[in-house]
Formats: sequence, C-alpha cells, structure tokens
Amino acid sequence: MNDATTPPAFPTTDPATLQPGKSYPGHTAQDAALKAARAAEAQRPWRRTAFDERARLMRSAATVLRSRRDELAALMTSEMGKTVSDGRAEIEK
Repeated sequence: MNDATTPPAFPTTDPATLQPGKSYPGHTAQDAALKAARAAEAQRPWRRTAFDERARLMRSAATVLRSRRDELAALMTSEMGKTVSDGRAEIEK
C-alpha cells in the first residue's frame, strides 16, 4: 500500500519481450539526499588513496565482473535490451 511517506515502486520491463521484470522500491528526496551525503563521505578517503592502490582495487573489481560475465550479460539483456554478446562486450570495456 502506498501513502504520502512511501514513494511508488519502479517496475522494469524487459525491452525485448515487453514482459514485466523486477520492481524496485522508490526513494524520497530525503533518501536521495542521505545517499548523496554518504557517497560524498565515502569519496573523501578514496581521493587520498594512492593511484597504485586505486588501480589495484579497480583491477580486482574487473576480475570479479569478468568472473560473472555471463550472469551480468543476461541481466543487461533483460533490463536494457542489449544482446548477450553486447552485454559481454560491455563488461570487457
């Protein structure tokens, strides 16, 4: 049930099949402001992190993404309408 304090959910639609997909909870302006403040706070130590360490962490993240390439490509297909091969290529960028 929706009231003045509960924003509506955001449904997704598979663009290839037009079938309903997942639904994600909505956020209030206050939720968004809190998330933006947390992101700014998290960025402070990151900007003081040495380039070599940032690069190491980003390579590690890339390894994780590549290990889940097929799963993530399928997700991109259902949520964005990309072909699976385009989704795989996106991960390799």
